[in-house]
Amino acid sequence: MVVRWIHCLKRGWLLGLVTFFLVCACTVVYHPASTQVKFSTSVGNVSKASSRLIKHAMGETWIPVHPQRVVILHGFLWEDAIALGFKPVGAAVRGWASITPPQISLEQLQGVVDVGYVPTNIEKVLALKPDLILGTFDAQKDIYPLLSHIAPTVIVQINIHDWKDHFIRVAEALDKTKEAQKVLTDYDSRLQKFRDAMGDRLSKTRLSVIGFEKEICWLFNQQKNSFSYGILSEVGLIHTTSLNQNIPMLDNYLISWERVDEIDGNVIFVTTFAFRKEEETQKNLQRLQSVPLWFKLKAVQNNKVYRVGVYWIGNGPLAANRVINDLFKYLFNKS
Repeated sequence: MVVRWIHCLKRGWLLGLVTFFLVCACTVVYHPASTQVKFSTSVGNVSKASSRLIKHAMGETWIPVHPQRVVILHGFLWEDAIALGFKPVGAAVRGWASITPPQISLEQLQGVVDVGYVPTNIEKVLALKPDLILGTFDAQKDIYPLLSHIAPTVIVQINIHDWKDHFIRVAEALDKTKEAQKVLTDYDSRLQKFRDAMGDRLSKTRLSVIGFEKEICWLFNQQKNSFSYGILSEVGLIHTTSLNQNIPMLDNYLISWERVDEIDGNVIFVTTFAFRKEEETQKNLQRLQSVPLWFKLKAVQNNKVYRVGVYWIGNGPLAANRVINDLFKYLFNKS
């Protein structure tokens, strides 16, 4: 037993020693973006002619012109990459809600090494030998110096209400700006197609987008810094309603079930939260639908309540297009 314990101890010590020397070696090769390093002929092990300087949330970093082995440490940024036709070698397969973003298919998951979300598995990142790492300010700012010693690292600030901002920044880092412009152009075309299809009904449709928990409703169409609000504003489905004046809100977009009868949308989209199991979601939904005031809602009386996916909470081009799909499906009956 003692011999076995000593053997395991030696293996752990050797693994730690190898990791230490690998990190030290990377320290010699790469320079953190926060340091003011003037490169004469090369940047790390990449020639200056094949690199470019990019600004990001933590400063400036020299990165490859055409990165190939990219590790992405946030689901939103991974979604951006997929929309650009780029597949990383490693990614945070499961995000803050311990799930894979529903916009990412099983096919897109194949071959991608899960490096963890928070905490990030540094050993796995190191083993992948990336030439670029993409992370977010909220999740990776504290380990940015360490990541920068492994590979050039770009830190992106996530704006929940403006998915296009981080999408463009990811496109710049991946050298995919032309592809990004096409994605945005196609998205704008779909918005216009929907507006044209709706015609006069656009101004007459009051869409309420709600999430729900025990005794509380989230009104995403009233939350100005939400993903849903941003898209609905672009479409033209945000209207001034009685909600803005009459309902005492918690945190500007929360109401209790006691006031649920004052949700005045003539169409209601009900979304759920990724971190809730389906059984719990169904139970909460049944409780909400058993509240007597629920039956006073115009949308309920007219059978205009629709269950939609968690992608209504965000956040990226794939989710945004799925939201547009739902608008066509439920408001115009076309995909």
